[in-house]
Amino acid sequence: DGRLSIALMLEHWAFAAEFLATTASTAFSALFAQVFDARFGSIIKVNQDAVLDGLALEVASAQQEPALVAAY
Repeated sequence: DGRLSIALMLEHWAFAAEFLATTASTAFSALFAQVFDARFGSIIKVNQDAVLDGLALEVASAQQEPALVAAY
């Protein structure tokens, strides 16, 4: 009757559609990541630098100054 060939054709078209949807989704995800990084990457970097600077100041203030040792 040709029903098997129609069923196989529909199966192939379904696979192609799913593959195309997955490819498009991956491309949009990559594009979104690039836009997000371009838009907010510098802000995040500035905040990370500020946090690291604050931690460095806390560590430096918590350390004791070395005692002077007289050399004879």
